[in-house]
This record gives sequence, C-alpha cells and structure tokens, in this order.
Amino acid sequence: MAITFNTCCSLLLVLLTLLKFGACDNRFKKVKFCPVNEEQWKHRAQMKSCQDPTPDFMCAAIKKHQGQFGEICIIRQLLLEGQCAALNAYSYNLDYTYCSSLPGCPSEPYLASDVYKYPLCYNITFSQPSTTPPSLNVTVLQNRNSELNETVIIVILTLVLFLVVSLTLSLFMWRKNIYAVMKRSDSQKQEEVGLLKKRRCKKDASYPQKVSILGTYLKYRLISICDFTELRNKIYLHSQFLQNQAAKDNFDKVMNMHSENDLKMLDLNMVYNLLVNFCDIPDLLSEWGIIPDIDDVSNGADIERIRMIVNDYFDGYYCNYANADEIIKRWTEAFGEIPLSDVIDLSQESKINYLEMKPDCNVKNGVVVTRAIEHILKKMESTNIAICKGAIGCGKTTALDYVIGVFKDEGWQIECMDEFIDESCIDRALKSNKTVLYCDNYCGSFGCHMFSQEVLARNERTIEAILSSERNIRVLIGIHNHVYDEINSTISHRCFLQHTNSLVDLDRLSESELLWIYKTQGEKCTPKQETKSYEDLLAMTNRRSDLVGIPFQTMMMHALPDIYFSKAFCNDPFQIITEHFKMLCRQDKRKFDSLLYIMCAMIFDQNAEELDQRVASAFSNYLDTYLVKYYVKELAPFLKIEDNCVELNHELIAIAIFHTFLEVFRNRWSIFNACDMRKTLELIRPQDENRTYHPFDVPLSRISFESIRLTLETRIGDANMKMEGHPLMKYFNEKGR
Repeated sequence: MAITFNTCCSLLLVLLTLLKFGACDNRFKKVKFCPVNEEQWKHRAQMKSCQDPTPDFMCAAIKKHQGQFGEICIIRQLLLEGQCAALNAYSYNLDYTYCSSLPGCPSEPYLASDVYKYPLCYNITFSQPSTTPPSLNVTVLQNRNSELNETVIIVILTLVLFLVVSLTLSLFMWRKNIYAVMKRSDSQKQEEVGLLKKRRCKKDASYPQKVSILGTYLKYRLISICDFTELRNKIYLHSQFLQNQAAKDNFDKVMNMHSENDLKMLDLNMVYNLLVNFCDIPDLLSEWGIIPDIDDVSNGADIERIRMIVNDYFDGYYCNYANADEIIKRWTEAFGEIPLSDVIDLSQESKINYLEMKPDCNVKNGVVVTRAIEHILKKMESTNIAICKGAIGCGKTTALDYVIGVFKDEGWQIECMDEFIDESCIDRALKSNKTVLYCDNYCGSFGCHMFSQEVLARNERTIEAILSSERNIRVLIGIHNHVYDEINSTISHRCFLQHTNSLVDLDRLSESELLWIYKTQGEKCTPKQETKSYEDLLAMTNRRSDLVGIPFQTMMMHALPDIYFSKAFCNDPFQIITEHFKMLCRQDKRKFDSLLYIMCAMIFDQNAEELDQRVASAFSNYLDTYLVKYYVKELAPFLKIEDNCVELNHELIAIAIFHTFLEVFRNRWSIFNACDMRKTLELIRPQDENRTYHPFDVPLSRISFESIRLTLETRIGDANMKMEGHPLMKYFNEKGR
C-alpha cells in the first residue's frame, strides 16, 4: 500500500512539474516584422500579454531564415556587446549571433527587449556561429525544484524514466488540440470582421489584377492628395535621411520629375511611404505599419490594408478576396474607376516596407536647432564660454535665446548684460551657484564703444576673472562679424585670441538647415504666402551675400516675396532694401515718414494720444498718431507688433532707413535730432579718403560735422554717453586747436 501511495505522489509531482514546463512555453508566433521603436514595442507587448513565469515580450529575426521574424515570451535577459538578439531556427528560443564586424552592431551590453534600437539586428544574415545563452527559465525551475523534499526527488527520478515519454506525449497532444481550437477561433473572428487571413488560399486568376488595381489606386491617391511642389519641398527637408537610406534611387527620381504624372513612375514602396509621411492623411486611428483597427474603414486604414495585401501577394499568401473587393468598391465609389490602361504591372514591383522618414533638423519651440546651436551648447559645457559670431541677420539672437532657454530649464540663473561684461557682473554672478552671463550684441550692434582699448582691457580682465573662479559660471557672447573684424583690425581683443576654440560661426548653414529655417518662418507668417519651390530658393541663395545672414533674407522673402524672392536680393540684400525704401519715399512720403518715425522713436505705442514731437518735428510737419496708426498695417512686413507696441522687426531695417533718409531728404542731418543717439554713433565714421568703408558706415565730412557739432554735443550729453575711443573724437578734439 505504501508503494502505491508513493507512486501516486510521484506521478502527481511529475505531472505538476511537466505541466509547469508546459506553462513556460515561449508562445512562439511568426510575424511579418518586429517593432522599430519603443512605442511599437509596448503596443505589441500589450497585445502578446506575456505572463509569469515568462512575463517579458520579445521579438527578433529568426536565424538562418533571412527576412523572417517571430515573437515569444521570455524572462528578461542581458546580451553582450557585439551580439545581435535572434531566435533559434529550431527551438525558437532566444539566441544570438555575432555582429561585431558590422556597423550598427550593439557596442555595449543591452537588454534583449531593446533590440529594436539596433536595426542591424533585424536585417543581418544569420549565418555566423553562435551559442545559445543560458536560459534563466531553467535556473528559476532549478531553484524551485531545490525546495522539494529530498525523498520526493529520489522517487521522482526513479519513476520519471518510465513516465516521461507517455506524459510528454499526452501533454503535447493536449496542447496541440488547445492550439487548434484557438486558431480556429481566431480565424472565425477574422472572417467576421473582414480582416486578412494569414493562410494560403486557392489561387484565383483574377486576384493578381485586383492587387494591381489596389496598387494603382495608391499612386492615384498620391497624385490627388499631394501638391507636387509641396511634396518636392518636403522631400528636400528629408533629403539627407533619404539619401542615406535604401530610398536614394527613388529620391533621385523624384528630384528629376517635372509634373504630377511623373509620380506614376515611382514604385509602390516609395508611393506608400510618401503618402503616409508627407500627405497629412488625418483619419488613421492606429499607427502606420501596424494592422489597422477592426472598425476603421478610413482612407488611411485602407492604405495600410493595401500594403498588407501587396506584401501577402509577394509572400505567396492570399487574402480574403472579399476584403480586397470591399476596398476596391469603397475607393471606386469615392474616387472613380481606374482605367485598365493605367493598371500597374506587379512584375515591376516588390514588397512595401514602412519607413518613418525623419527630418534633417529638429524644430523645438519654433526654433530650428542647427549644428551651430548644438556647438554652442557643447562649447558652454567644455570650455565654459562660447563666442558666437555671424553676419547681421544670421539668427544670432534667436540662437542665443534658445541656448539661454535650455540653461533656464536646467535651473541656471541668467544675468543679461548690455554691450559689455564689466566688473559689476561679478557680484551678480555670485548670487547663484549656477550662473550664465549673457551678452548679445557685444560692443553694440555696430560697435559704439569698441574703439577704446581701456574699455576692452577692463572687459577682458573681468571675463578672465570670472572664468578662472571656482564658481560654476558660464559666459555666452554674441557679436556681429563687422564688429569682430573691426576690433581685431584696429585694437585686437585678447579675449578673442585666448578663446579661439570657443568661437562658433553662425553663418555656416547646410542646405537642409536653410530650408527648415525658411519653412519655420513661413509657418509664422500672416497672411500665408504662396508656397515657393525650395529648389528655386536653393538656386537663388547659392551665391548669396556674406554681408547679411540668410535667416534675415528668408524672413524678407516671406514678408514681400514679389520684391525679395529674387537673385538680386540674395546678391545684395542691403542695397535692394535701401532702393525699395527710396522708391517708397518718392511714391508715398507719408508712409515712409511713418516708418521713419517708428525707427527713430524705437517703440510706437498705438494707444498714445500724441507722438514724440522732438522726433516727429525733426523731419515732418504733418505727422500725427492717427496717420502712423493708419500705415502700421501696410508696413507690417517691416514691423514687429505685440499688443499695441510697434517696433522695427530687425536692426538691418533701421540701418537701411537711416541711409535712405540721408540720401533722399534735403535737410539730411536733421536725423540727428530725431534718431536714437546710440544708433547714430554706431553708424557715423569720420571721412577718410584712405579708408575703405563698410557698406553700413555713414562717412561724415569735417564741414558737415561742424554744422551739427552743437546738436551732437547736446544729444550726447543728454544721453550721458561716453565717447572715449570713438573715431568721431578726432573731430571733437579739434575744437580747441
């Protein structure tokens, strides 16, 4: 009786153990593709619903079967560098293959569930020798078995030799029956909702033509939905990405096309990816590259189903004919029939693979994050100082404001300086453990005080004292090229010489960065302007002037495309703007006077009852608040309007207005009574026959100076400005001679 009891106990324990092994089955399922990002991975893991004792989802390529994938349930495992996660070709358990000699191979240990971060592991040919990693499942079971009573283990080992074969066979048959029932249930459910059936069907002579019609519809939708110019523009914005991918041949084809009908020459793979990436299809409920929701019969869902039908066809699988017919029926009713002469030839096509086309630049908070901005952040981190220089209109202030925003988000204290970083900055910097000293327009927009060696020397000592301190202080400087060059040519700046490694050139823009800046500016424009060809834009800016930065040029192209979207403007933007203002002054002097007033007053308050009479009376007898307000809307391309405050949208506009006034008005020097004195001094230079002037310079002869000496002395005194080192002191010092 005791033997019978022990035998029964042994049988029960063996059965429970083997059932436990059965429960640990990896639930292998063959799939067409594996997730390519974290979001898709989480979605598939949720659909798989892996449970203890193998709670973690895994998807990988199957070894020795190129292009085939499978998903299983595992216990999370760690793979070493140089190993690509894969599934064993026979057991479908987690395996790996070596890839260290290939680019894109994992360079550090990683979790198997992070394999999607290494696209190489999905595409590699699995022919290299490999070793199956130790299974954590076995370890877990061994730990559990070690807890069994020693006597019971001896009994189990004695009887397992007789029972394992019969019990394993019974268990296998039981699981096979369960799997068959589940498969039949899934198939019935798919038939009820009209989804694709993943099984071979009897071939139908008309089926290839149906697939051809669906593929042709994709090409028709691309032509119908996407504006040809906008499509080419979007491809330009992704050109670097596309040319580095397998789509390079198709990219070249699109760039050489001249009409919408030429799009029919593209293969289905490119047509599908252009549709889903660039044509703003709004009504897809799920993600691209994933089986659409059951109840989703939108155009986007049908586009995704067509991709699956085409791929099934090339894989030798055939979908539910009725499902293809349903899509053809819906699209025929919505878009009309396809002429048989236009139906594509499937022998010239291949499978469709979803490709998420990534832009060449990132746009954050409305700012294109160029390589120059990334370099500024790196310089600030490695050397604690970044000196950012570029032509006027290069986007310097925009770039520096973005960098300051990054530091603010990280908890840094920001201290802004005007023109110089002097001794007063040190006390301000010590108020916080993390401080950024920020000086845009170093030495002024055009260098008001830059000529004083003493001032620059004090500034140099302050910067060096700050950088040599033990406090966590960073320095961010922005300076225009013409100021930087004149300092180095006349005085030199030791700070610049000592920190050449901290210089960042803001004028260096790639074609993609240029186009993204143009696109981002266009999105902010009101009213919206007609879309221009990016190809034409690149051709015009290919030989652009170095005097003015490209962001300013593209901004003006959006503001007044009929005038500024031209090669002439790109070749000499300052001259074209000045000529435009001269013409405006001749055609509508009141409008120009209103613009001139806004420039001189710097800010025009539309709620003000009266104008600043000192400014207005310097050049006009009839100007009043109502007249200036009337012209604000017409002058909008040159203005920045916030609430009721109006100012010029760029300092280059002010310089052009200043030059226009001096060339057109009879009483040209009256502008010194009206214009901001600091701006005036930044532009005036004493006349010197031996000197070559910058285009922004305003040469002032000694005779002209004497006629306005008193005005200048009064205005400079009222503004309490220091003139030490300014070239104009040459004339002032002659008074006592």
